[in-house]
Amino acid sequence: MQADWNTLTPEQKRAQRLKGWLNPPESDFAGPEAAAGYKARVTRLLKAIDLEVPDRVPVTLPVGSFPLHYAGMTLKDGMYDNEAAVRAYRKFFEDFDIGDTASGAGMIMSGKASEILDSASQRWPGHGLPDDAPMNQFVEGEYMKADEYDHFLYDCADWCFRKYMPRSLGALKVFETFSPLYDMLGMPNRFVMPAVRKDVRDAFQAIIDYGKEVEDWGKPSMALAREIYAAGYPAMMGGQSHAPFDILADTLRGTRGIIMDMYRQPDNVMKAIEMLIPMNIDIGVRMANQSRRPFVFFALH
Repeated sequence: MQADWNTLTPEQKRAQRLKGWLNPPESDFAGPEAAAGYKARVTRLLKAIDLEVPDRVPVTLPVGSFPLHYAGMTLKDGMYDNEAAVRAYRKFFEDFDIGDTASGAGMIMSGKASEILDSASQRWPGHGLPDDAPMNQFVEGEYMKADEYDHFLYDCADWCFRKYMPRSLGALKVFETFSPLYDMLGMPNRFVMPAVRKDVRDAFQAIIDYGKEVEDWGKPSMALAREIYAAGYPAMMGGQSHAPFDILADTLRGTRGIIMDMYRQPDNVMKAIEMLIPMNIDIGVRMANQSRRPFVFFALH
């Protein structure tokens, strides 16, 4: 089956993905009316995407955190009580005509999970921001230093593990003391050997605690998403990826850093962008395939 897929043209792959999105099993839905509503909404969206005239203009409503405020909650309330957050989103979807797509409460992240990892790149209500702040903030910084392009280009995975994660997640700071990942070739135990140290075990325990928190946190949101889908409302979010330059400018070097690099080492900037292009295509396509939704969201900053 995989070989057959690999022989298809991009146009044929696109057609199969769209066909799968349009025709899920009827057993996915609460009843025939919901199944028909789903098909009508997806058909409307696909016609607009293909520049055809649909029966009416499709409407997608990016509600963000508004359902929390509509229910009398703050974003902080939702970030620390997902069951209450899900009740707020359910009330919103019951009270309003939400249009042709729905996103649920999945964008409300767990404040506790971010605390576990000690995120250095995020501020959120009650953690660097006032309790009534309406949204999170990204903390810009030089998470990649100006002299690290060679490392980044030569072994991106090693750089991410030993440089990026320790700088952006305080709970994993100890990873900066690890030897290069290629040291494990022929001797895989060299990767786990640092676990003889308590601070290394603490870092991995933070990962375990984070995973448990996110797993528990996601259960109410996933249940609501299934309800909305079963009622006949498709979700647009499939994969997610980034514009390569934005990765460098927004999340790694920061505004000042990338502007200096564009003048001082433009060749390295372009080499990094060229390296990031296929990576981000792969990330977006894999996520879209896993979600069975033929869309990739790019945040263009």
